[in-house]
Amino acid sequence: MQVFNFNGGKLVLPHLPAKIKNAMLMDGTSVVFQNTKDALTINLEPIKQDSIVTTIKLTIDRPAMELSLIYPPSTSGSLAYSKPAKVSSSVAPFFMHTTEASLDDNDNTFWSLGRNDSVASTIIEKKIETQHDPKAQVWNKSGWLEVDLGVVKTVTKAHIQEFCRDDYSPVTSFGIYYEEKGVWQSAAKGKQYILETVNN
Repeated sequence: MQVFNFNGGKLVLPHLPAKIKNAMLMDGTSVVFQNTKDALTINLEPIKQDSIVTTIKLTIDRPAMELSLIYPPSTSGSLAYSKPAKVSSSVAPFFMHTTEASLDDNDNTFWSLGRNDSVASTIIEKKIETQHDPKAQVWNKSGWLEVDLGVVKTVTKAHIQEFCRDDYSPVTSFGIYYEEKGVWQSAAKGKQYILETVNN
């Protein structure tokens, strides 16, 4: 692992889902660590830290490629952060504008609606200059994002942020729903960020 910034002599990271056998600098110097269910804490005196980047070798009990994705701590405190989610469609569901991109606390990533397949099928193998324009008819104009919080929660506030750019169609209406006994109930609805509460 490469570390650019310590907080004094300490670095606190999310829990590493593996047993750490040892930790050391590239010159063989041992590094003190503690891997609890809540966090991985690395302790290293400032005098031993590199002025540019400190490289620490962690030896774990399994191949690193077998580990599941480790999310950094949420910066927003969102209940939906890193929770399972699914969407109606996505521009590129496997590598960009994914479901996860809408819930990752990163303003630079976002979910985008996918293609309208009935329209897309009519332009296969045809060169149409506007087909990549998000406002073109080839792209869906509505969709949904569903998040499973895992447990029953009382939600008192929702934050929805739109990615704004001149070549993207703005959101004109939205709704927030919750599932109760298998039925979707309306909690709030709005148009261009003017929110109307439907149920408490």
